[in-house]
Amino acid sequence: MTEDSEGVAMAGGEDSGDLGGREVDVFLRVLANYCNEQGAGLTLTVHSGGTIVTGTLISDTEYYNLLAENVRIALPGDEAAEAFAGGVEYWARLEAGSVGEEEPAGGMESAERRRWRTRHLHMKAVSIGPSLEQLSPTQGLLWRGRLRSIDGWMLGSFEPQP
Repeated sequence: MTEDSEGVAMAGGEDSGDLGGREVDVFLRVLANYCNEQGAGLTLTVHSGGTIVTGTLISDTEYYNLLAENVRIALPGDEAAEAFAGGVEYWARLEAGSVGEEEPAGGMESAERRRWRTRHLHMKAVSIGPSLEQLSPTQGLLWRGRLRSIDGWMLGSFEPQP
């Protein structure tokens, strides 16, 4: 048994699909990894802890770039915000493998990076609500959730009710 970067035990060095005592839906992990590797977006609705999140599943790189853009919009001209946004963009380039042969913080190797990368879903243009009838109408939100916290999911999204 080995442990991954979050201290999760793995048999034979391979991720067993079990994260922190909760089984992860392997197909959902495959979809998340596909979006990370291909930069594809796909509409998705997930159920997590009694909350419904619906929107577009995106790559981790797109998520970080949008996060940096949102920080700049929220705090224009703020030097600390600009430094933070620049750091987020640098992290996105590391994740995408476009910063030479540098290792990201913590020295994770590429196989470990792939496992880490598929531990989260990254979504944009999300609506969040306690039920499909009561989705929040806020547009343009970003959302990040742990794969092990997802109780259920379906392809497609739902429009907020007026």
